[in-house]
Amino acid sequence: MEIIAHRGLALNEVENTLPSFKHALENGADAIELDVHESKDGNVIVFHDFDLRRLFQLDKLTYELSWEELKRLKFPGKDYGIPLLEDVFRQINSKLYVELKTMDESGKRYYPNLVDKVISLASIYGRKDVIISFDPLPLIYGREKWPQYTYGLDMDHVSLTMLGRHNVEFYLKKIGLSLPEVNLLPKLDIYDRSKTIPWVVNDPELFQSLKEKGYPGIISDRADILNKYR
Repeated sequence: MEIIAHRGLALNEVENTLPSFKHALENGADAIELDVHESKDGNVIVFHDFDLRRLFQLDKLTYELSWEELKRLKFPGKDYGIPLLEDVFRQINSKLYVELKTMDESGKRYYPNLVDKVISLASIYGRKDVIISFDPLPLIYGREKWPQYTYGLDMDHVSLTMLGRHNVEFYLKKIGLSLPEVNLLPKLDIYDRSKTIPWVVNDPELFQSLKEKGYPGIISDRADILNKYR
């Protein structure tokens, strides 16, 4: 079973950074899940939130700052900041699950060209990573334009309600891979387990149970722990 590190391994390092990704791989992760936005000037950056409050204590929206402004920011107590996706492609050879942050929890959409930019960068570096999102539209578009890549639909209770159960089933037929929150699995057992990757799984007993049921992988905050229970 593939262990995919959720934003890396953020124990002593900051999530979604090169140190957290390297730490995860050194501690048994097979692949990395990360999140991408665009800066104000269109650079693809690796960051989860739509604002900078949680990690930088700045009352700014992520996409309101240019890359020149963003790259000057350092995480509190660290000598590094937000990386470009291109930096990750250059330095991390392992498989990536790149989450497009093109839709917030209200359903508002952002970055209409983000999937084009991500796949263009991936092509430059000869990568075959997995493109994922809570937003089905860029995934469907990407699969039609670049069918050689793998695409996956993230799902939680909010997105399942917002998109609608019947729509989700329709989208999954077009997208292929599903990545549901683990608590959703009892409601989604009709889906093909061989194409389903639950998140976030940190408990060894749950990990073993999902492995026995035939799921090909899980996304975890604690790749270091689960690696001991393969």
